[in-house]
Amino acid sequence: MGPIKDALKRKIEPQKQALEGKIKGKIYDALSPAESLINKVRPDENDGRLKREQFPVIGIYYHMGEVGDLANFNTEYDLSGAELVKAGKVMQKVFRYKYTNKPVELKQDDGLWVYIAGKCVGCISTDDAPHVLDLIQKKDVKFISAFVYGGPYKVVSENGDAVPMDDQPKARVTIGYV
Repeated sequence: MGPIKDALKRKIEPQKQALEGKIKGKIYDALSPAESLINKVRPDENDGRLKREQFPVIGIYYHMGEVGDLANFNTEYDLSGAELVKAGKVMQKVFRYKYTNKPVELKQDDGLWVYIAGKCVGCISTDDAPHVLDLIQKKDVKFISAFVYGGPYKVVSENGDAVPMDDQPKARVTIGYV
């Protein structure tokens, strides 16, 4: 095991052991290798008690093949500058791809890995993983979602000039709880 995996294991192992058996009976089982947290049904969005926390997904660069499998070409990207101005997209980013973002799973093995539609897109950082596990253990988790965003895009000015830009895809996980 490498030093990063060792550090993660030292941080997460106590929380993992504390979770074992405590969250059985909910939609997900205790986190252990090959088990996962599955999207839960979102509660009423108007419920003022619902809190959300977001966590960046790291290592997405190493999973670009899997991220590519989630990408769908955005037909707006092929529109001319004049057509985008007419569609009201002035000074807005028009991305080349839209990404499939469901279903989401978190799997614990040698890290807390993020899967979207069965594809691994990266992991929660070693700094955030214990907090994520703590939320799952101590809070009433209502949903876990993930979102892949970014990638190549273009911006159109008011006169219809399109400026292509290049950016790497990114991802984040959101946990909703009360």
